[in-house]
Amino acid sequence: MKNYRGKFLIGIYSLLHEGETLLALCDNVTEFANYMQITRINASNILKHIWDGKNKFIRKDGKLRKVEFIEDDETLY
Repeated sequence: MKNYRGKFLIGIYSLLHEGETLLALCDNVTEFANYMQITRINASNILKHIWDGKNKFIRKDGKLRKVEFIEDDETLY
């Protein structure tokens, strides 16, 4: 499977005051959409806004979650 933007994993974390735990790690938009239980188009739009710096957080199960893009070392080789 292709990673987000070719070389990034999508990490979803709880907020700092909750312990900043990694809740999910998605390879691409499709996995993120499945995790969020939304359409792939909506997931793509959400991730683009986060990538562009327009948003930093998502809301999942009524709680704010932080999304970070993690460079996948395996794509470097």
